Amino acid sequence: MAVDYATNPAVFDKRMTLLKEFIVYDAFNNPRSVWHPFAVVMVAIEALTGREYWQAAQSQSESSVRITMRYRQGINDRIRLRYESEDGVSVYEPKSPPVNVREHNQYIEIMCRELSAND
Repeated sequence: MAVDYATNPAVFDKRMTLLKEFIVYDAFNNPRSVWHPFAVVMVAIEALTGREYWQAAQSQSESSVRITMRYRQGINDRIRLRYESEDGVSVYEPKSPPVNVREHNQYIEIMCRELSAND
């Protein structure tokens, strides 16, 4: 069942930090990537189930979620999203470019996979 975000803004009940990748160089001029926060946003997180899960062509061991947030320019598939909860920290990576819902510049949906501790 689709959620009407316009009439129920309380669905954006999770606070996430958006991370952007920067390349830094060490003392020996070797590049490495570092993820720095660039925004904190309120989002809705939904686990993919049933038909959506199989349409996304996922394996059983991967955790897939749909993250919906208010429209924001500069969001692309080269970011990461960090969610801190009572259970610990989860980091999500987009599997595809974000979708501008109905092309109205009001909401963005991002299909993500949860990264493991060694990613």
